[in-house]
Amino acid sequence: IHRSLGSYSYFPQNFYCGLMSFCWCLMNTFDAFVIIQYNVFSNNTFDVSTNGSLVLNVFKKNYWDKYDGYDLNRDNIGDVPFHPLSLFSVIAESSPSAMLLYRSFIVSVLDQTERILPSLTPDEFVDLEPLMKPALK
Repeated sequence: IHRSLGSYSYFPQNFYCGLMSFCWCLMNTFDAFVIIQYNVFSNNTFDVSTNGSLVLNVFKKNYWDKYDGYDLNRDNIGDVPFHPLSLFSVIAESSPSAMLLYRSFIVSVLDQTERILPSLTPDEFVDLEPLMKPALK
C-alpha cells in the first residue's frame, strides 16, 4: 500500500516541510517562509494550488511526476527548473465550476501554452532543482 498525504495548509510561522509524499498540496502561507524540500509529488490533479500572488514558499529538490526536463550531468537534479503551479489550477481555484473541463483538450493546450509563455502564474512558484527520481521509496 502506498501511503500519501493531502494537505491544505496554513503556516502562520516559518516552517520546513521535507521527506513526504503528497497527493495534493494547497499552501496558504500568509507572512510565513516555508521550505518544501525532498518531497514526492505524484499522481496529482494539481501538484500545487494557491489563492494568492504573494509567494514566500521555497520549493527545492522535490520530485514531480509531471516534470519533463532532462539531466545531462546525471546528478539526479533536473537541468531545467519546474513550475508546479499550472494556469488551470489558478482558474479552478477562483472558479470551481471550471473543473468540468479538467480532462478536456482545451485545458491541455492552456497548460502547454503557459509552460512555453508563462504569464499569469507567479514566477516565484518554481523548483530550481527538481529531482529526476523520488527521494523516498
